[in-house]
Amino acid sequence: MLVGTIYAALSSGADPGDSQFSMIQMLAKTGLNGKATAAPKLWKQSARSILQTSKWGAISCLLPLLEGFDDNDQEQLINRVLEKGLQSVDGTPSDALGPLFDCIIQLAKKAMKYNVTKGCYVKTLHTVTETLLKLLQESSGSQSDQMLNEISRLLFQPQLLKEEYNRLKDDPTCQTPLRDTFRKLIFDMAGPQRPQMIQTVLCHISVGWLGVGDDKKEWGLNAIPYRDDLVELLVYKEASQTKKQDLPTLGVSQLPLQTPGLSIARVFVLCFLERLPDVSKLDPEVLTKLIHPLIFALLNKAKPGSGSSPAQVMRGTAMYCTKIRAWQALVLLSRFVTNEIADNVCEACLKSFNETTHNQIRYFIELYFIILSNAHPATFAEAFLRDIAQPNLSNQHISSLMIIAGNLVLNAKCKLDCFDKEADKKLLRPLLASLLPWLGSTQGFTRAIAQLLCFELVPQVVPNIDDQSIAPSLAAEENDWFLKVTYNFLKDNREMTRLRSKKQAYFEQYDLDFSLENLLQIPVDDADEADPRHVVDAVKEALRATYEEAHGEDAPLWKQIEELTVTTLDGDDDSDNDSDDENENKTHTNSTAIVQRKIIPLDSLNLALEDLKEKRFTNAAGTTKQRLCVCASLVDKVPNLGGLARTSEIFAAESLVVPDKRVKIDSTFKSLSVGASDWINMEEVKEENLLSWLLYKKHQQGYWIVGLEQTSSSVPLHKIRMPSKETPIVLLLGKEKEGIPVDLLQAVDQCIEIPQFGMIRSLNVHVSGAICIWEFTKKWKSFD
Repeated sequence: MLVGTIYAALSSGADPGDSQFSMIQMLAKTGLNGKATAAPKLWKQSARSILQTSKWGAISCLLPLLEGFDDNDQEQLINRVLEKGLQSVDGTPSDALGPLFDCIIQLAKKAMKYNVTKGCYVKTLHTVTETLLKLLQESSGSQSDQMLNEISRLLFQPQLLKEEYNRLKDDPTCQTPLRDTFRKLIFDMAGPQRPQMIQTVLCHISVGWLGVGDDKKEWGLNAIPYRDDLVELLVYKEASQTKKQDLPTLGVSQLPLQTPGLSIARVFVLCFLERLPDVSKLDPEVLTKLIHPLIFALLNKAKPGSGSSPAQVMRGTAMYCTKIRAWQALVLLSRFVTNEIADNVCEACLKSFNETTHNQIRYFIELYFIILSNAHPATFAEAFLRDIAQPNLSNQHISSLMIIAGNLVLNAKCKLDCFDKEADKKLLRPLLASLLPWLGSTQGFTRAIAQLLCFELVPQVVPNIDDQSIAPSLAAEENDWFLKVTYNFLKDNREMTRLRSKKQAYFEQYDLDFSLENLLQIPVDDADEADPRHVVDAVKEALRATYEEAHGEDAPLWKQIEELTVTTLDGDDDSDNDSDDENENKTHTNSTAIVQRKIIPLDSLNLALEDLKEKRFTNAAGTTKQRLCVCASLVDKVPNLGGLARTSEIFAAESLVVPDKRVKIDSTFKSLSVGASDWINMEEVKEENLLSWLLYKKHQQGYWIVGLEQTSSSVPLHKIRMPSKETPIVLLLGKEKEGIPVDLLQAVDQCIEIPQFGMIRSLNVHVSGAICIWEFTKKWKSFD
């Protein structure tokens, strides 16, 4: 009762006179009488709550009034009271946590002030941080948010971070209570499900990382101990869309307005890195111990997968997110690449070109190489020339090199002097010599860019080539006759003239002055990842437009209905062969049959990317395919896969998904499928990747996922209702004995079962799949 009265009086502004010192000592020792064992439990809980609230609330009111007392006396009192407070955490009721927290924050500020030069400082700081985290874990709601803000404000001050950095510099094995607290808050307590905590912590510590005062020479030193954490945060993605937290506005970092909801954590880190001064004004230790290790760690995260032909990463997966975000961060860190690391960075970039990746990722790899080519031409330009001269580059590899060459030669914003200046003509001839063979490429994109580049470079190599009075000679003594003839052809050809008129649009999105603001202005896809328009798409459209302008109504029928009849040369979407010739397999035709043909469009860019491949909408017989994807990734017996391939092709299914495409060369499969694999699109998805594939199909491509499995909510096969004829469907088949695993059922929209009337309660998976395919076919045809 007395403690409550003291608290009430102090809260109302009562003056304790000179007794505040003794009152704090008395209040710190106050507790419930242990003899009150006979009191009801509820009474004891209420009494404890009132006592703890009043006790710590009163101490909080008295602590600011200690300023006039002797420093040594204050230090001893504060350390004793702080020890009592730390001991009281476990026994304090939840509704008294607020006053106890406020009191410990005040005590911690004073304790750190008095102990900062003493050996006990780190121990005190460690104890304080552990206690504050324990109180934070016990709190909830708005109280938790307020506590986290106060903890971050107290601990992540530039001065304290600098002190810990200096201690680590002297002794790498010393205790790091601030870094330990940061990691517990970010990676343990917050995690993917509580992004608001990460926002609050980062808005404070990102200012602390910059350092104290306006001396930019020391900016970034405080972040060196957090190097590994920065790498993870630069590729971090929140688990779900969340509104931005109402953060404090004074003394903290502010997020750009256009920051996506799934990129808040990494944007805080990118803001910090963007505020660092350029290399000339940066502390060498920040460069060598923070920035350069960051660059190599990000390159490691973005590196190609293992093996000679690593599998393509599926869009929307965690690996895709890591790769694209790593390359984005590398682009923004490109100004810190110095001559000391340029060779290693260049080598890593060139290796990445050979990986099968989506255009969204390749855009940032190419931009990174273009920026660094301008910053370090001696390293990157010469490495580029060596690379493009190789005769057996993959389609994606040469495509990226052509895009880079186009920017370095044709883009005014990125043009490289060594490919333009009179004094550096020694590099022009090797570049031109490397480009000339690609004029005959079977890949439309590569050929088009090679034509543009050769037309631009030949006049710089051959003098007076535009002089009409000098006709090109085919005589043996004419060294440049081939270049002159080629140039004149490219110059006078109408289709090439049309293509050149559009060339600037191909490269205008590449800019050396790429900033965080530029990154955030790029449109995003459904997964909140950057979705820039790639040069491949621009050239693809230009080639089509050029063809239409040149031929108009004279275009053959196959070209006019290209989007309905496209196939690849060997009938397999994974082929690496491209051709612009009209290859046709001619067969008989009559009034009831359609000519069976394999048609290669003018611009079959087949870059081995799923999102760039032309999709086949009719089968070899000319029948429109039904939007049914039969997924047999869980089926491991070759005879069943062979039967499913045969059935899927007969009923014009869109595709068949198998666990391993090498099954196509199995003799048993060939025998049972009777060549069906030559006519149906087969896709490989292994069981461990099946869940992410199903979710991608469902959320990114709009497929309706149907699982053949008996569950409490499954419906008989004949009663299922298809949403519409246009709705694409994935029919998921289970394992031969176990069925569909539980973890995959979460991706299924509807489970179906086949009614059975006999004693044997199971069907072979091929037979079950065939029955379902036929039932879907009947329903699909009923829409006509």
